[in-house]
Amino acid sequence: MEVEAESQVMTNIGVEDGDDANFTSVTNEFSAGVSYPVWEGEVALELSYTLDSVSWNNPGDLPFGNGDDPWNTLHAWDLGLNYTHNIDDAWSLIFGVSGSSAYEIETANSFGISGHAGVSYVLDGEWIFVAGVSVSHDALGTDVMPFGMITWMSPDMPGLVAVVGLPETSLTVPLTETISIKGYGELGGSTHRLSDDSSVAAKGYVSQMHLDTGIDLIWEPLDNLAVTLGGAYRPWGKMELYDSDGDDINDYNTEGGWGGKLGVEISF
Repeated sequence: MEVEAESQVMTNIGVEDGDDANFTSVTNEFSAGVSYPVWEGEVALELSYTLDSVSWNNPGDLPFGNGDDPWNTLHAWDLGLNYTHNIDDAWSLIFGVSGSSAYEIETANSFGISGHAGVSYVLDGEWIFVAGVSVSHDALGTDVMPFGMITWMSPDMPGLVAVVGLPETSLTVPLTETISIKGYGELGGSTHRLSDDSSVAAKGYVSQMHLDTGIDLIWEPLDNLAVTLGGAYRPWGKMELYDSDGDDINDYNTEGGWGGKLGVEISF
């Protein structure tokens, strides 16, 4: 069983229609999750929760809402089941399905489902190739996205790992037996159902996408414990607002934000 928790603070600078920045927000994101093997190491049950606490600079200048903070807390729950079937020493099939709920206050029409299927191939014990497709559906519609990843693990320097793919590309370099450094670029996003009396869009939705880049320092004092301290920069982001029918209201770019994070992962 694996348990992990992470807290990340990120500043977002908003730009409307290519103009100068006209709003700034700071998001403190806390996430926690647990992964529990339920059958012979091939099936894992995963549960996660994410809390976004948002503070706004000069909310009266925001291009949306009524001059007050448009939202301060956003919640997200996800429950999933992942299955890996090892065909032989090289080939594996991977499948997963999950259900989620993401909301400000009320949970009605906040639910979504997703699934993925793919194949993994290990070459010479140091290369791993993964490819597949994921499908997700929520109140805003259905998305179909391919995913792929190539991982290289150095046979001469344990802990030296390079990953190229979507949603993350990274390079991890060991500094000592217990400390390593990781540079990465990662795509992320979320959609939350807004409250019934939201001044932005009553019973509507806010969808956010972003690209984060950063450097993490990872300390592993024990085989089953890892502590991560990192800094991040968000060169690109986008926020979209929708009404209760899922129709687009407006789009905003969010870019140029700096942040940091602290994470802990424990295995049992």
